[in-house]
Amino acid sequence: MSALEAAEEAKTKIVLTRKIQLLLNIKDQEAQNKAFELLCQWQRTCRRAANLILSELYMQDRLKDMIYLTEDIKIKLTNVAKDPSGILRTSKKNSTYQMLSQKFKGEMPMSILSALNNNLCGTYQKERMGYNLGTRSLRNYKREIPMPIAAKDFRHFAKIPKGRNYTFDIFGIPFKTYLGREKNFDKSALMDGLLDNKVKLCTSSMKMQAGKIFWMATFSYEKKLTVTDSDEVAEATLTIDTPIVVTIGKYRYEIGNKEEFMYRRIAIQNSLSRTQKGTSSSRGGRGRKRKMKATHKFQALESNYINSRIHFYSRKLIDLCVKHQAASLVLVNVEEAQEGTKQDECLLHNWSWYNLKDKITYKGNLKGITVTAR
Repeated sequence: MSALEAAEEAKTKIVLTRKIQLLLNIKDQEAQNKAFELLCQWQRTCRRAANLILSELYMQDRLKDMIYLTEDIKIKLTNVAKDPSGILRTSKKNSTYQMLSQKFKGEMPMSILSALNNNLCGTYQKERMGYNLGTRSLRNYKREIPMPIAAKDFRHFAKIPKGRNYTFDIFGIPFKTYLGREKNFDKSALMDGLLDNKVKLCTSSMKMQAGKIFWMATFSYEKKLTVTDSDEVAEATLTIDTPIVVTIGKYRYEIGNKEEFMYRRIAIQNSLSRTQKGTSSSRGGRGRKRKMKATHKFQALESNYINSRIHFYSRKLIDLCVKHQAASLVLVNVEEAQEGTKQDECLLHNWSWYNLKDKITYKGNLKGITVTAR
């Protein structure tokens, strides 16, 4: 597929990632513990493999910068069979895969390591210029790194009778989803579409965190245009006093206000500040983790509140565009609003313009609404 065909396909398809909790579909507790420990072992191996891949790629790039080598040595990171100046017996991407195969074959499925290698080689290429200029450091992956799993490794999808959860196997390990009490049934609709072959499952990832298993499922499906082609244009102005003021024809709506957004966020920040001051007097016993427990709770609370309000504002705006069948949405006064925020230190710390703009664009794309900024 050419780059042009890929770009055209991207315009007609939607790619979504949803975080779904998984449970091991094994009744025997001992077998369940063994399966969970095996998954944790795979995740630890993924961490080691990821750091080795980046180190290997960085080392290969640095070979060309070794000025102390003799001049008759020509270094080119290509296959020697294709280029006489090459120093590799295979392609650059396959060289890291062979290294992984030599070190980890038998410890975990090579399909996971192959997907990991593809992802990290692409990531390294994007960040390569920063490494060469010395403006960024090499990535360092932690223990909770997600394990990439190809779509072909998911087998035997089925829906549990008289329920809204699903079962499937990965490398012979049975899983079932735990969707909880959803309000919008978005994940259930995607899983139903997967069973009906209306939705395609792409390479996804899985990770074990705090004793739980999470599946970052990536779905792809054809874009459904909720808004038909029309000449109606909506203008949304981002202001300091009101997050969004939208005008559609003769209608004008105000979404949110400054006091509503900042009152709760500043209250959380003040609580966080008081907690940080009292941390030195809290009881120890398990070192830093125990002392900082209350502080981390407030930090997560603030982040969740911001995302919740931004999601609400952007969804409200897109719903209004769908209601009035506005196929185009123009974000007005974006740069002016950002400059006005910079003049007020309090607003600069508390407002989230980029996050709001990003979510409006994302939700508009899902509904077939063209979002532009000026």
